[in-house]
Amino acid sequence: SMSKLLLLVSLLFTLYTNCICAQRNCGTYSHSQEFLQKFPEVKFKTETLKQKLLLKTNDPARITIPVVVHIVYSQKNQKFTKAQIRNQIKILNEDFAGENTDITNVPEKFKELIAGDTGIRFKLVAITNTYTQKTAFLKQGDSIKFSKHGGHDMGKYLSTKYLNIWVGNIIDIIRKGDLFGYASFPWDKEALTDGVVINSRYFGTRGNVANYNKGRTATHEVGHWLGLLHLWGDKEDDSPICTNDYVDDTPSQKYSNGECPEFPKLSECHETENRELFMNYMDYVFDNCMIMFSRGQKQRMLANFDNDGLRLGFVDSSKTKIKRNLEFPEILNYINKTLSWSKVGKTERYAVKIRTLDNNQIQTYFTKGTSMELPDIDETKLYEITIESSSQTAKSASRPLIVNPR
Repeated sequence: SMSKLLLLVSLLFTLYTNCICAQRNCGTYSHSQEFLQKFPEVKFKTETLKQKLLLKTNDPARITIPVVVHIVYSQKNQKFTKAQIRNQIKILNEDFAGENTDITNVPEKFKELIAGDTGIRFKLVAITNTYTQKTAFLKQGDSIKFSKHGGHDMGKYLSTKYLNIWVGNIIDIIRKGDLFGYASFPWDKEALTDGVVINSRYFGTRGNVANYNKGRTATHEVGHWLGLLHLWGDKEDDSPICTNDYVDDTPSQKYSNGECPEFPKLSECHETENRELFMNYMDYVFDNCMIMFSRGQKQRMLANFDNDGLRLGFVDSSKTKIKRNLEFPEILNYINKTLSWSKVGKTERYAVKIRTLDNNQIQTYFTKGTSMELPDIDETKLYEITIESSSQTAKSASRPLIVNPR
């Protein structure tokens, strides 16, 4: 009958648009803009921090980042076995080591730009599995990261020590089409939401979406988590201007590239003949066409682990030890507004300093213990928390923790 025929045509069209013609869509840039709109007081800092990531001074031998994967599922096809999750971590390690077999497909012109081994490795330390009645999580509001919204809290895996990766069905209410994932930039990190989110359909190699089932969505998003922008710079994908991605050796480009462009593709950002580096992990091409980081991107990522880098906490947990004159308290956890930190030598008392970022007011609380429930602080504001230890002979402070205590 005609109605059955129409139903079949409609079904085929849905399958065609959802699977075969999926268009990569990363929500990191808009996620960052939402963060800055919510907390305008950090806006002036972000530009400085982006620039600062270029000023790398040392090259740590090896950084090992402990990874916790939170699987949040409402249907069986959103669940993953341990082997499938381990395989995604293996792909991350190959891509960041420059040991992916398809790296040989980089055109001759760009071979000298290949980063090779970034020295960054990922180690799976825990997996959480959460059944939820929520069929989809909005990017706006980061609800997948909170148990009270049907997602999963990071719990004891504080984001200054662990890379938290949430995997679930995520959507963007503003942009149409599939949302592949999004990440926190190092300069937008907030203790309870810092990490990476990936749509279950694009996590690992189990996915059934043609052209996006080689686990490269995770490589792309972790690149953002380590401070890399899209190749078309700090702007919306469809904005017709050439902007800065803060990396010197990636040619400028106006827009993202989809599918698998043919080399050479000339850049619209230069009067001279400049070819686009579309085979880079920070473009939007198919998984089997994004195959390299550049040397400049490697330097930018490693800058996070410098002496005052934005992700310095991971250096201390790796083999590279930074020598310090004083032992300092380290914030270990923040769960349900309770803060805990490491004990320091012969400390007589600790000062917990809570600075409200929008007006720089500081509240100070003293305790002899190594934990404290935070006072009633405003959920609409952003705070910087520092622990100072003091004894008769020494005084030292923790690295600050940025918290929105929602």
